[in-house]
Amino acid sequence: MPIQEDINYYIEEINKLGFGDKLNLSVAETSKILGISRSHLHSLIQKNIGLDYLELGNKILFPKRSIAEFFVNKKTKSNIRRKN
Repeated sequence: MPIQEDINYYIEEINKLGFGDKLNLSVAETSKILGISRSHLHSLIQKNIGLDYLELGNKILFPKRSIAEFFVNKKTKSNIRRKN
């Protein structure tokens, strides 16, 4: 499946989780989608590991597209490792 189709798939899956009316998600919402703790998500932010985000004052928001791209990029890397 082409990357853009994968990204669209993950955005649809995020929308099915009840986030269809939102463009950006909070740290709490994003951590639930990724299946990680909020503190681990903050650690990924500090290490600048693959998740684009917006800072609005003291609030951090994640565009759904950024979350979908993160899933696609991690999936691609894991597939490469399996082939070796």
